[in-house]
Amino acid sequence: MRLDYLSNFVASYVHNIMYFLISYSFKAISMHGDKSQQERDAVLAEFRSSKTPILVATDVAARGLGTFIHSILLCV
Repeated sequence: MRLDYLSNFVASYVHNIMYFLISYSFKAISMHGDKSQQERDAVLAEFRSSKTPILVATDVAARGLGTFIHSILLCV
């Protein structure tokens, strides 16, 4: 139960950062462990297409992204 709470906390933190960026007219999308594989694939497709240039992700969700992301400014 404790891990579920922590997971929800991190997911809400990622969403808050994403919405903060959006409120300042940045195009941003988020990815975290609470998303289904289908949702994560959709997020990555949108990010890869450069439709949304900012991806806010947890460190766990961001693993393996380094193969096509060359500059990561912040990993939550």
